[in-house]
Amino acid sequence: MISILDSNLLPREVYQKKDEFGIENTIFLLKEIINKGEKEKEKDAIKYLGLIDSKETRIKEDCFKTLENILITDDDISIKCEAARALGNLCIENSLNALKWVLDQPFVTDDLKKVALKAIANIRFEDPEINLFIKELGNYNPSIREVIKTRLIYLDPTKLIKSLLSALHTEDLSRDHQLKIIELIGYEIASLNVSFESYSYIRANFPEILNELNTSKELLLKVIISNQREKDQEFMEEILSIMRLFKEDINDFLIEQLKTDDYIVKSNVARLIGKLHINNAQEALIESIDDIYSNVSIACLESLGLIANPSVVPTLCKILNVEDYEFEYVDLDLKWYILETIINIYERSPTVSYEYLYSTLENGNDLLRESIAYIMGELQRKEFVEPLINSLEEKHFEVKKNVIIALGKIGHISALKPLLSLLEEENVYWLIKKVTIDAISNFFDNYWFQQDKIDEELKRSLIKARTILADYLKRNKDECFKIKIGLIKFLEKFGDKDSIPALNTCVADFHKLVKISSSKAIKAIQKKYEDE
Repeated sequence: MISILDSNLLPREVYQKKDEFGIENTIFLLKEIINKGEKEKEKDAIKYLGLIDSKETRIKEDCFKTLENILITDDDISIKCEAARALGNLCIENSLNALKWVLDQPFVTDDLKKVALKAIANIRFEDPEINLFIKELGNYNPSIREVIKTRLIYLDPTKLIKSLLSALHTEDLSRDHQLKIIELIGYEIASLNVSFESYSYIRANFPEILNELNTSKELLLKVIISNQREKDQEFMEEILSIMRLFKEDINDFLIEQLKTDDYIVKSNVARLIGKLHINNAQEALIESIDDIYSNVSIACLESLGLIANPSVVPTLCKILNVEDYEFEYVDLDLKWYILETIINIYERSPTVSYEYLYSTLENGNDLLRESIAYIMGELQRKEFVEPLINSLEEKHFEVKKNVIIALGKIGHISALKPLLSLLEEENVYWLIKKVTIDAISNFFDNYWFQQDKIDEELKRSLIKARTILADYLKRNKDECFKIKIGLIKFLEKFGDKDSIPALNTCVADFHKLVKISSSKAIKAIQKKYEDE
């Protein structure tokens, strides 16, 4: 018998000379290397033992017994991993028992589990193995779940979804395990329909899948609405792939669930309704805004924003009108969510009429007009400029402030002159002047640095506005320091040499911040001309 005890042959060299040595001698030599216990050589020998290819069952059984023994008895996890990998390459079904046994042992590590699962799938992947993989889909380790998912998606789609739904009916699954199963179902449906806008392709070509899903529809819906992870966008898309297959069949069920006392279910259902654009759910969503749990209220508002039906805007504005609030539970923090919802509705409906906004800005009470001005500023439509300018005469502080801010955000040049005139009004609160300066600064941000693209008349208007602001700073030495700082920062950014005299009047100002800001602005203007 050939011996390697006195030889320097490596496992790779032994394997490469298998035709010269013969299969049996090659196996014997590889075993001898394994028994010597030199770790790296031992791992290589195990690897090549798994690559032995013979038509004789006796030969492969010999390799299997050696590898199985190593997998079960060796204390080194890296050696066990190599043995599991070799068993997978050997592809003998007798190996399955040992590989499955390893998965349930307390010593199993994540690396060993991944190798064992891959080996199992390589040997055989039928119902027992499929069920095992689905069981392991609930594993805490993302890399193990990825191994499982990667193998499962190679199954026939009908077979996969049927197996996943069958597992979902198991009562002892954890919440997270259920969600992983549903996520994979959604992923498979989405991949089948990836090239199509509607789900008619699946309905026509995979009727068995549709039947299986309909059979388990009640359970799917129960798990989804109880456990949905709203912040996981990818998971949400997988859920929607399933829900859209059911079409209108689930609409009434979802709307009915808005009446439940379970706030988790209620908020999850509200979000699903919005994602599915269920128009006839709007009334139920509006009623649910008045919920004791803010999560539910916010979810309902987000959903209305996604459905984007402008007909609900007057109702939402009525909720904003706290003076005429008909709901039992008042949460003023919801104001901003309601405003955001109205903005989303109009942004998703670009051709809609704004007549309601115009009439409310003109005739509504102060609370509503303040909100409407804010909405107009966020939407930044040029057609809002004229009604906003007409509202500059407003006496109510919050309304006037929001009107000015809105004009600044829209940044249309026609509002420049009316805004400049506000600075000269008597008995105007300092904050109104401050936001006016900020609004004018926004005009300059829109146009000043694009002078090669604007006409001469607009250039003259901007230069004239800058001169007016510089003159105002120069003439009003007793003005509020916050207004002075606003003007100084404006001139620092947009001023020229002619702005320096106005800034010089502030260098000796009583307020320290005004002195520092004006000196900084002068230096910035001087440097700008030096660089030119």
